[in-house]
Amino acid sequence: MDGRTSDTNCTNCGSLLSGRFCPECGQKRFTPDQLSLARFLSDLLREFSSLDGRIFRTIGPLLLKPGTLTLAYLSGEQRKYIRPVSLFLLFNLFFFLAGYRMGLLNWSITYANGSEGLRMLEQRAAERGIDPAVFVSNMETIFKEYQRSMFFGVIPAFAVVLYSLLFFRRRYFVEHLIYSIHYHAAYLLLLPVVLFGALKVLGVIDAVTGWRSVNLIGRDPGIVVFVVVLMAAYHVIALRKVYHFGWIAASALSILVSLLSAFLMVPVAREALFWIVWYTS
Repeated sequence: MDGRTSDTNCTNCGSLLSGRFCPECGQKRFTPDQLSLARFLSDLLREFSSLDGRIFRTIGPLLLKPGTLTLAYLSGEQRKYIRPVSLFLLFNLFFFLAGYRMGLLNWSITYANGSEGLRMLEQRAAERGIDPAVFVSNMETIFKEYQRSMFFGVIPAFAVVLYSLLFFRRRYFVEHLIYSIHYHAAYLLLLPVVLFGALKVLGVIDAVTGWRSVNLIGRDPGIVVFVVVLMAAYHVIALRKVYHFGWIAASALSILVSLLSAFLMVPVAREALFWIVWYTS
């Protein structure tokens, strides 16, 4: 027997074993055959099948039944679906592979803070004796890296907004945080998919009629209106289900939180990213 196996103790935490699984950490009893290729492939297939099933069980309610996942999680039904943080990470990756390439939330550091920001960068380059073009290019690269993580700041900020607006509901902050995670996961998946579909449909209409309707949502300010409407439609259903609002209250609140969410995602996040890069680089 080598040092990695034990008949009586868990190889992970050292606790005494009384069955196939450790009573303390839950790890399955380790046996040498777990290192065989056949066992490895079998475990991989089992893990993938489990994840695959949970993905399909999760995406449906997330997109088609807003608020359902949040309500299930807050009610203790957590094993059936992908956990909120894992779900967000999955769709955050999707967004920056798809939506980011479409130009969604894909800003330049010089756009983030306008001409004043560019002047500041060029002045710092001169102070450091670096070619301004090279320095700005380097800062642009760093800015893009931070930008891919912007929702890690937007999500808790939005939860704070909900907590402040709905303090009279006496909910735990984490309840608003779970709502925020699920909402932004849906946003990261819905926005590029729905926008891409809408642009394709309008493109066909334009080709037939000669109109230029793609410009309605293909650029600012039309795309901002499109995003706010999309978010508001999602919120009005989710807010009713999770917070038990009536239609009128949910509709009014959905418009408010959608506008605040758009504000957090664009000017606030964009400005914050600029200053993060400025002070850390």
